[in-house]
Amino acid sequence: MRFLEKICKKSLEFDLRRTVIVLPSQRSALYIREEFKKTDITAILPEMMTMDNFVQRASGMKQEDNLKMAVISYRTFAEENKMDFDEFLPVFDIMLKDFNDIDMYLLDEEKLNNIKEVAELEHVEKGTFAENYFNTMKKIKDTYSALNNELFKVNRGYRGMIYRIAAENQSGCDDFDNILIAGFNILTPSEVKLINELIKKKKVKIFFDIPPELMKAKHESAQFISFHLKRWGEYAENLGESINEKIEIRSYSLPVNQTEILSDIFNDRRGTVVLCDETLMMPTINGLPETVNKINITMGYPLIQTPIAQFIVKILRMHSEKIEKGFYYKSVINLIDSIYIKKELGGHYNTIRGRLFTGASSFVSYEDIFKEFASDLSDEIFLWYDERKNLLPLTLVLKKIANSVMMVGSLEENDVLSESNSVKIVQMLNKLITLFQKNDSLKIQNNVSKIDALVRRIISGENVPFSGDPLQDFQVMGMLESRCLEFDKTVALSVNEGIMPKGKSQSSFIPNDLREMWGLPTYKYTDALFSYYFYSLLFKSREFYTVYAEGGEENYNEKSRFVEQMIWESRKGGLLEGRVNMLSKNYDAESLISIEKIEKTERMMKRLYKIKYSPTSLTTYIMDPIRFFFETVLNIPDENERNEVGANIIGTAAHEILNILYEKNKGIVFNGKSVILSDVMIEKMIKDSFAKNKIYKTESGKSYLMKRVIIELIKNFVKADIERISGKVKLIDLEGELNGSLEIYGTNILLKGKFDRIEDTGDEIKICDYKTGMMNETELKIKERGKLIDLSEWKKDNTKYAKIFQLLFYGYLAYNDKRFSGKKITMAIYSLRKPNDVFNLLYSSREGGEKVVFDENINDKFESILKSILEEILNKNRTFNKNQTKEL
Repeated sequence: MRFLEKICKKSLEFDLRRTVIVLPSQRSALYIREEFKKTDITAILPEMMTMDNFVQRASGMKQEDNLKMAVISYRTFAEENKMDFDEFLPVFDIMLKDFNDIDMYLLDEEKLNNIKEVAELEHVEKGTFAENYFNTMKKIKDTYSALNNELFKVNRGYRGMIYRIAAENQSGCDDFDNILIAGFNILTPSEVKLINELIKKKKVKIFFDIPPELMKAKHESAQFISFHLKRWGEYAENLGESINEKIEIRSYSLPVNQTEILSDIFNDRRGTVVLCDETLMMPTINGLPETVNKINITMGYPLIQTPIAQFIVKILRMHSEKIEKGFYYKSVINLIDSIYIKKELGGHYNTIRGRLFTGASSFVSYEDIFKEFASDLSDEIFLWYDERKNLLPLTLVLKKIANSVMMVGSLEENDVLSESNSVKIVQMLNKLITLFQKNDSLKIQNNVSKIDALVRRIISGENVPFSGDPLQDFQVMGMLESRCLEFDKTVALSVNEGIMPKGKSQSSFIPNDLREMWGLPTYKYTDALFSYYFYSLLFKSREFYTVYAEGGEENYNEKSRFVEQMIWESRKGGLLEGRVNMLSKNYDAESLISIEKIEKTERMMKRLYKIKYSPTSLTTYIMDPIRFFFETVLNIPDENERNEVGANIIGTAAHEILNILYEKNKGIVFNGKSVILSDVMIEKMIKDSFAKNKIYKTESGKSYLMKRVIIELIKNFVKADIERISGKVKLIDLEGELNGSLEIYGTNILLKGKFDRIEDTGDEIKICDYKTGMMNETELKIKERGKLIDLSEWKKDNTKYAKIFQLLFYGYLAYNDKRFSGKKITMAIYSLRKPNDVFNLLYSSREGGEKVVFDENINDKFESILKSILEEILNKNRTFNKNQTKEL
């Protein structure tokens, strides 16, 4: 019998009209209503509510808005601190968490003086950071008192404050004679005191939901419930039971690869996915099999990730990149490419976009962009400055953002969701405007970066609920929503240390020693709490699949301790004896080292014929067929260490920056005057590029050094390039792709080559590639015209022909491209470390020493080399065999 079904039957022993059932979540309240529908009785249902709602009812208080509480707290805090309001908001978030803990654990507020004393003892260091820390710690007690006093006057409070008051006064419970509390685990001192007070006055019953196996084993997940059962004796009862029949542990190489399990496991329309890392929500939804066409998602979608919020982000970014000369054209293009501006501009979109690309300068004025196409919307988006070019006051800028959102929201006539998101954001902005208008004490510097930080922070804290039937057969939920429920088949994703459980780090102004002394929750509390959530879910799922990743992003370094415990408990005599199966889908560096040979299956052959082969993939095959299998066939990249700047990341950043700097010269004769070399702009581009690879800290360590190296490489190379080609060479294309095909075993095999730029010097077409590593001209010298490349030698020395092969591959694709028919085609590499040199593909001195021009003779010889490599790859009887490699 299900837990909520048991609670339903237990409640029938009481007068339902005077009964309330207190549950951990709204979801469990919804499900117990369904249990009542299944009974034969005709009666008024008892009230069902969460603990937070029950406590508010008991205390007679409502919860106050966080932003309003931040304003109240700032008045006191700012008396001795020079911190702006936007800087105070993250400080207040930590303070409020501490205030909640203090009240829920019924601590005397005078203990907060100890925090001030600790800060005074530690206040020996000098500097801005130390002073800010000391000043913050000094004001915690005063801020707490002021906030409580102001909230008490209006009968409102924050969560902890309401719990403390409810523990002292339960007058709001007079409507209830019977109180059933079900499905909880850890209870704070304020909750315990509240329950004890209610036991004196009412009929109270506390029901716990934990499998008896965990109780018997004295498992850490059961420690708090065991204590509660002893504490409350006849008033408490455990109704939990296990339904588990199968447990499987799976590992994958990358976080997003975890979703592969979904198509393997869910072959019908029933099931549950529990996301320990809720950022995997969209990959999870996209990874569900087609048979699952109706799902319910319990978590909200981050408002900041919606199109309308990203529209605001683009506006703010455009203004933050503005200089005295005007708006940076790239950020304007990014804005007008949004669906809202495209719709507003209609047929004028291409005209305006063309102006931005063909303009002489990289910075443009509002008048330059729109001229005769200006509108009320464009005025609100761009005109944030007075006649002296100073930014308008904060409230006026916020009004312009709100007006812009309302205008684009009205364009979405048939999109109810987009319109509701627009309304929600406008309401938040208007609330912010009102707060600043009514509170002169709120200080904030009037610049775009401050406004950007403030608006992002307000929006980032909100979620958009998904619509759907909460009782659907297929559910995607967070761990907390699984409480009190049973499941047939459950997949828990991202069971990694630091995610499940969350780890030792916690944000608090109360030192850990004081927390332990005062009995406040520490990371040990969090571990025990998540142990209960995890093991309860395991035992209450008929089939339970635990999935973790072993790399790729932060917090994915290692499997969770819960996974290690499961493996240990599967031993003979263990809690999970004989029930745990393990399956690894992780292909990492160690896997590559240990694998000597891979047979080609029918499925693999189909994949091999569909691949679009590049010079990089074929070079990888020559270096090591096993690595080729993993990287090209399975599409599992050989990633850098997390948060490490590797050679490929440096190269990617340099390529992206050069492409942006040269974009206005695409298709025309290179004009050096149009390239603006600004350290600030280049640094911003580097940060954006690094961020794509999860590298966010660029002000210290290796990433800082590499950032400085890239800036110097770019500046030196561009200066040399301007001297070399300005006014002389036409840049036909930048960062593009050449395509072709070659018939192998009767099938056309697709080929691709990504070049960095194609030059037209007047007498030749030159296919060029950038390299950030060191170059030696001997690497680009062909020793034998007759062979071009000796494949047998190349396999013995993997680095010998790699760069020659790459350039010949580009030449082959260009030679067979109709755009360059009849043209003289050459190939070269530009080394950013040797900016004044051009490394052309040459014949060796004994072969004449001249530049290689791709002609029909070379085409035939290189095509023969390509065929030899591809025929090896596509030979179903030839295995992929391990080869010793040298780094390129």
